[in-house]
Amino acid sequence: GTPVESDPADWSVDVLNPAISVVKTAEPETIHSGDEVTYTIVVTNTGDCDLTVNVLDAVGNIGLIIATNVPLLAGESVTYYLTANPTEDVTDWATAIGKDALGGQVSANDSALVDVLNPAIEVTKSADTEVAAPGETVSYSYTVTNTGDCTLYDVSLVDDVAGPIILIGLTDEDGDTFADD
Repeated sequence: GTPVESDPADWSVDVLNPAISVVKTAEPETIHSGDEVTYTIVVTNTGDCDLTVNVLDAVGNIGLIIATNVPLLAGESVTYYLTANPTEDVTDWATAIGKDALGGQVSANDSALVDVLNPAIEVTKSADTEVAAPGETVSYSYTVTNTGDCTLYDVSLVDDVAGPIILIGLTDEDGDTFADD
């Protein structure tokens, strides 16, 4: 056969570059057991094409679906707020999974740490004798122990009979001239 010639053909191909980011924060980051924490999750489509996004939140081995099939245009962000009342230190993870028009998948995750403080103090009182005659001096010793997991500020001790007790050996951690430990 005879070769056939045709006019050159031009076409363009749109290459998709999907990308996604997640930023998770906790407010406040330090609490007492059971206090409320607000988590903020910001999911951003950092790619050049639209995505359909699922957002998951995980505390330990427990997963929670925050949102499914959310359309997220290129450059667009969406924000979610969750509250919790942790009773122990926790690292809370958020994950976003996005799919582009061709089914390509991207994902990202971030975490927020909440430090749960458990303040505790123990006081023991002892006497230098178990038996005393009327008018005899009895010396008492006090041991104050921080049994919690955080520094205690402005520690003071008051005996129900002797009144305020001067504590020795404590430091002034916060610079306010009161004993801390």
